[in-house]
Amino acid sequence: MNEEQQIGSLIEPKPIAFNFGAPGWYILLTFIFVVFGIIALIAYLKHRKRKYRRQAILQLQNLNTSTIASTTFLAQTMETIKQVAITTYGREGLIQVNGFQFLDLLKKKNKVKAVFSEEIQKLFLKGLYSKNLEISTENKNKLKKESITWIDKHHV
Repeated sequence: MNEEQQIGSLIEPKPIAFNFGAPGWYILLTFIFVVFGIIALIAYLKHRKRKYRRQAILQLQNLNTSTIASTTFLAQTMETIKQVAITTYGREGLIQVNGFQFLDLLKKKNKVKAVFSEEIQKLFLKGLYSKNLEISTENKNKLKKESITWIDKHHV
């Protein structure tokens, strides 16, 4: 006699229908919603925290380098950078800092150390203290680009 005849035929249970009625599914779904909610909240807070950067970059991008006077362009660019620095680091450390010291402070506070080239630093220092300085459109664009880079990459 073989084994099958001794034991009898196997009785298989009916297949269990799949449904989401088990409490584990609700727990998993709740966990996934909480994780996505936390990620969305963190992204929103980061977006809101960087609002001053977006506004400053937009302000610099709206400066027309070809029609605006050089001294006005330099003054508005430096004013925007100084506003960002004061917003980020507070007034106390920046009130008495001017000229080269201010540019040096900006370099120290940046993730990318080579923020402003030597040529741009000289333009800043000359232009802030002279009334009749002419800057080429190419240098204005370079100054604008480097200023936007600093605003976007500075360390908070």
